[in-house]
Amino acid sequence: MAISHDYIIVQDEQGKYDEILTDLDYSSFEYDYEQNSSRTLQFTVYKTPLNEFAYNLTQNESVVTFQGQDFVVKQATQTQTGYVWNKQVTAQHVSYAFQDWTAQTVSQGKTWQLQDALDFICQGNDLGYTLDFQGKFTTVKLDQLGTKSALEDLQDIVTALHGIMFADNKHITIYDEDSFYQKVDKTFREVYNTEDVEIEQDTSNLKTRVKVFGPKKSTKDINYQQVKCKDMVYSGDWSKDKSYTTSKGARVRYTITAQNENDILTVDTENSQYGGIFDVYLDDKKIDAISTYSGSPASVDVSTTLSKGDHEVELVFAGDDPKHVMKTLQDAHNKKTLTDAENSADKAKKHAKKDDKIPDYVGKAKKAIAKSKTWVARGTVGDKNHYLLTVKLNPLNDSYYKVVGTYIDPIEKNYGHSYWFSPLHDNSAKTVDDLMKYAQKQLASKIVPTVTMTLSYRGQEDINEREMWVFEEPSMGYHSIDERLMTLNTHHPYYFQPGSVGFTNDRNSLVKLQSQLYSEIRSTRQSLTDAVDPTWGTSPLVGYGEVVGDTSGN
Repeated sequence: MAISHDYIIVQDEQGKYDEILTDLDYSSFEYDYEQNSSRTLQFTVYKTPLNEFAYNLTQNESVVTFQGQDFVVKQATQTQTGYVWNKQVTAQHVSYAFQDWTAQTVSQGKTWQLQDALDFICQGNDLGYTLDFQGKFTTVKLDQLGTKSALEDLQDIVTALHGIMFADNKHITIYDEDSFYQKVDKTFREVYNTEDVEIEQDTSNLKTRVKVFGPKKSTKDINYQQVKCKDMVYSGDWSKDKSYTTSKGARVRYTITAQNENDILTVDTENSQYGGIFDVYLDDKKIDAISTYSGSPASVDVSTTLSKGDHEVELVFAGDDPKHVMKTLQDAHNKKTLTDAENSADKAKKHAKKDDKIPDYVGKAKKAIAKSKTWVARGTVGDKNHYLLTVKLNPLNDSYYKVVGTYIDPIEKNYGHSYWFSPLHDNSAKTVDDLMKYAQKQLASKIVPTVTMTLSYRGQEDINEREMWVFEEPSMGYHSIDERLMTLNTHHPYYFQPGSVGFTNDRNSLVKLQSQLYSEIRSTRQSLTDAVDPTWGTSPLVGYGEVVGDTSGN
């Protein structure tokens, strides 16, 4: 790590010159940090005869060093008022310039050893960046690497791990929470060193339970009953091989068995240029009409709400498809045949020589039309081994999946009712236990209200991004809360002004915080009304959720 100083050094982009920057407006100086998001310096510098060279060095892409950390100038707004010149400067921590590098190859989705993924992003970079990690991480599953900037790839990894990214200049480290935060003997204490304390709780996105689905069953298990044409019962006039009929009222039927409520019935006919319409009946009630004309869907889900048990399915041929009436199609075909013949005759006459004999194109066409058979609509079900009917599992039902469960976080008992999250899918799960682990991880950040806690710090002790302080605010009901810093806004040491601190939405700390709040509420109710039944409980329960409805595929 570079030597830390409170004065500011500015260096040109090429690194040829560096100067101590003087004549700053220290009241304008701010250091802003937001975990995994931003880390910037802002200040105003005035041009004077004593700092002209350093002032001119301070421009876009020059490097500003403060307390051992480098920041790259990204915005520099110069202002002149009379004979006074100044620049308002915003500089971004040099670690964020890692966005200027992109991995030179692309890798599609896989599970990586974490250091291998970091090396993949970083390899070959000539900007001087290095990456490593600290904590209990081992692997990370990613859709792809190398299609974005190196910084975006790195942020994807941090998001997947629920980690914390923090840099010492160009050396960037991913931490887990236990490795990042350092507990220190420092306290934010009411009146003593804090003011303007604000704690806001937002339950808009509170979620305490979720239904989670594992991988879907095999195709064979999903399509659990398939009926071939040869197994159907035919009545009426059919072709010799029973693959089609031209007789209205001809029908085929079969009794299917649905294993579950709301299973699906699919009819899969064969289409042709003579295709007509089949009316579909389920238990003597017409539920659909299927066209077998070319271009129509061959496979149609005629029912997605089968009730469990036996059902008689019947397909009855109804004749022409109203959108494709055979007489109309044949008349159009014959008209085109004559038109083509006339065009051929005209073309032949145009290019014929004096003694050439011109073929009778029109006469031949008329004879062909006269000899052609009348087009008749037909309903084609297929050859004897064609699967005409399929009864299958509904993807909206639990039975479609190998394993299904509902995770209920124990903390729900503190709230009085359920907060459902949108259903989740984990295609790698093999057991309900796997689903519960996955659901618990996905729900971890949603089981407590979003809490925004900020305060102004008036103490003399330095605040570090990695420190864990104790929060004491007895008048608001909070005692000995360990707080992990999430945001930090401080000013230059030469200009003392209160800094602003924001804390993380950490589950254990906030459950403790909530418990103390609810305890205060309960005590107040007790003293005022002798009530002993508060709306919300106070136990910060931890552990596995409750499993509801383990289907194991049923």
